[in-house]
Amino acid sequence: MTLKDAKDFTVWLAGWWVFGLCVTFVIWMLPLTRDTTDGEWPNRSGVRPRTDAFTGCQYLETSKGGITPRIDSRGRHLGCKSQVE
Repeated sequence: MTLKDAKDFTVWLAGWWVFGLCVTFVIWMLPLTRDTTDGEWPNRSGVRPRTDAFTGCQYLETSKGGITPRIDSRGRHLGCKSQVE
């Protein structure tokens, strides 16, 4: 392998790497990878909504395992079946 071949290979490899980064960025920007808890770009929340199967109450779970109830503008827990209006 000559020095020119090594340079050409390096340029080719760098081109594919940049192409891969561009494709990854485009996929990340699509709404397919977002959920209802994500805000506007670039502030991805990293939390996922969860619903208790028994009570129907909704929670937000972080990627590290933290959990908190989802509440509406009046401070009431969202989705709970036994909640009186």
